[in-house]
Amino acid sequence: MTSHFNYSIYSKNANQLSKNFENIFEPFFYHDNADKKKRAYIHFFSKNKIFTYLDKKTNEEKKASTSNSSLSKLKETLTDLKDVVDVYATVNQFTFTRKLENLIYTTMFYSDLDIYHTEFKDISKEEFIEKVLNYCFENKIPEPNIMIYSGNGFYLKWLFSEKCNKYEFTLDKYKIAQKSINQLFSFLGADSKALDASRVLRLPGSINSKTGRKCEVIYFNDERKSAYDLFESFSQFYTPEPAKPTKSRSKKVVDDETEKQEKPAKQKLLLVKRDSSKAPKKTLSGPILAKARYDDLKKLIELRNGNVENSRMSFLFWLLNFKALCGSTNFVDFESDAYEIAEKLNFKKHEWSFEELSTLENKVKKHNDGYKKIVKQNDEYFKLSNLYTPKNQTLIDIFQITDEEQKKLKTIISASEKNSRRAKKRLDAGMKPQNESEAKKQPWKELGIGKTKYYELKKRGEL
Repeated sequence: MTSHFNYSIYSKNANQLSKNFENIFEPFFYHDNADKKKRAYIHFFSKNKIFTYLDKKTNEEKKASTSNSSLSKLKETLTDLKDVVDVYATVNQFTFTRKLENLIYTTMFYSDLDIYHTEFKDISKEEFIEKVLNYCFENKIPEPNIMIYSGNGFYLKWLFSEKCNKYEFTLDKYKIAQKSINQLFSFLGADSKALDASRVLRLPGSINSKTGRKCEVIYFNDERKSAYDLFESFSQFYTPEPAKPTKSRSKKVVDDETEKQEKPAKQKLLLVKRDSSKAPKKTLSGPILAKARYDDLKKLIELRNGNVENSRMSFLFWLLNFKALCGSTNFVDFESDAYEIAEKLNFKKHEWSFEELSTLENKVKKHNDGYKKIVKQNDEYFKLSNLYTPKNQTLIDIFQITDEEQKKLKTIISASEKNSRRAKKRLDAGMKPQNESEAKKQPWKELGIGKTKYYELKKRGEL
């Protein structure tokens, strides 16, 4: 095997990074403003609200988590983002929104390597470069033009010699090339979800909050190939996903009469608005109830004088769930809100990890995107939130809520507490208390008559 131990000597293309290279300007390797006719933008994303904009309605300055920059103003924008925490940028160019229908140019293929999930998690930057270059040489595939250390994992980028619009180089081909690259570099932890053309990757020169380390370019060579040449090189390794197996149906012998009978046409699933009175119980768990449960959990912490050390993670999880369900947080603000609530619960950084909330974070993202679970009940179809909508008793069991604590809560109460409140409400309204003793004794059974008949006779004074 040919060794590439010293890539600056043995590699076909030596590392061409200049000594005075500034990481924050890495996008200039592939984002240029050559086409003056089209308004191309780079889009930025941050988990924190750091981008200032002017609200046209109120004429006030506000902050957002997303922003875009025209290529003509890119240098100013990047300069302001140097050393900022958790900033991401698009690898391709768009118009005003970062959606595939607004894609103008593709500039590269890329791979997001979560190497910390592999056996190479402790690899050094130099060893990583050598491993990638060796692997490309052995498999006769193009070397990446840029290698980036994200502060935790790595990115590989293959830059196009000329950027392509989606008609010159179709998105179908783009997907095939991306899937091929993902399959080739799966041994280094290639993220199978990071394949689309609208992806954002961490911006070099920014800080990774998970590790406190800076995202930086560790390798660059400027020998580029066209999108078509790269596609030819990578697509030969593409393995289509296996088709789902179909169930074989055994032939059944039927008589002539059965054959003549027409099978009823399969009804199509129509997602139409249904009568709310027929909806499953879970559909009642709307924003109002979610807000009330959020308030109840905060009240429960207060009732316990903040002494919730043994159940802090449960409180953190469910407070965030109900906060998202009532619309008080979203996927963009989810992480910052999690840390804020954790701080109020007296959580220290080493006592919990944000990764423990990854499942809930994904549910919040789906909830914000409008994805719904479809539930069938009595031949009716209903859309339900992807977030959790537990029963009262479930929450009572999780947090071991006592009867005395329930009396001071609004919604997280047992059936007995609910009946007690209903009875009190009747008395406060001037109604007579219900006669429970007669209902328990069931005197109609002794008389051998039905309950309805019993009350009819009693009403007429015949009993």
